[in-house]
Amino acid sequence: RFHADGSFRDFDPQAWTSTAGGKKRVMEHLRALHSSGADAVIIVMIGDGATDLEARDVNDGKGGADLMVGYGGNVVREKVERGADWFV
Repeated sequence: RFHADGSFRDFDPQAWTSTAGGKKRVMEHLRALHSSGADAVIIVMIGDGATDLEARDVNDGKGGADLMVGYGGNVVREKVERGADWFV
C-alpha cells in the first residue's frame, strides 16, 4: 500500500505473500486453479530469498512449486544457492 504521494506505506496484511509460508500458499492455490483431472501442472518458482525457497514443494505433499530457480543477480544468498534446483 502507498501514501497519497506514491511513497511506500506498508504491506497489505491480507495478502498471502505478506505472511510466513504465504508464497507456498499461492503455489498451492495456483495448482488447484490450473489442475484438472489427469492434466499435470508443473509450477516453477523463481526467487532470490528464503521466502521464495519456502514456496518449493519439499515432498510434503502440500502442492508447492515443483522446481525452484534461485536468482543471484542482485545478491547471492548461500541458502538459496544450495536449496534451489537451478541457480543463475
